[in-house]
Amino acid sequence: MVALVTGIAVVTSTAATGCTSSGERSASEATAPTTAVGAAPASAAEGDGASLTTSIYWTRPYGGPDKISVDGYTDPENAPMPYVVFGSIANNGPVAVVQPSVTATFTGAGGTVVATSVGRVVTPEGATLDILPPGTSADVLVVVADPAVGPTLSGATVVLTGAGR
Repeated sequence: MVALVTGIAVVTSTAATGCTSSGERSASEATAPTTAVGAAPASAAEGDGASLTTSIYWTRPYGGPDKISVDGYTDPENAPMPYVVFGSIANNGPVAVVQPSVTATFTGAGGTVVATSVGRVVTPEGATLDILPPGTSADVLVVVADPAVGPTLSGATVVLTGAGR
C-alpha cells in the first residue's frame, strides 16, 4: 500500500511474525524473531519526496513469557509483559526524513481495525531518531502496555506505516 502524506511517499508493510503463504502475518503466530516480507519501495513524491519502507522482524504477544531487553526498551520487572513489535524503517528516497515515525495498525477478522499504536524510530543506542538520512534505515519499536488493549491483539494482523516530514 502506498499513500502520500505531507510530501512523503509512505509504504506500509503488512506483517508480523509467523509468515503464511500470502505474506501476511498474524500476531498470534509470533514466537521467534524472523524477517518480515517487506513492501516494495514507493516512488518519490513530486521529485523530492522520500520513499519509506517498513518491515517487522518479530512480535511478542501481551503477557508473553520471554523477557525483552533491546536498545530503547526493557520489559518491566513486575507488570504483565506488553505486546511488542520490533522492526525497521528504511528511507529509500533522495531526501532526509525529519521526525520519522511509525504507526502500527492491528486488524482483526475481515480487516476491521482493532487498535492502533504509535511507535518509536530509534538509534542503535535506543534514543529517538530525529532525522533518517537517504539510503539509511533504523529500528522501530512499538509497545502496547495497556491491559485493556494488549490482550485483544492476539490473532490480529499488524501493519506498520512509516511517515515523517
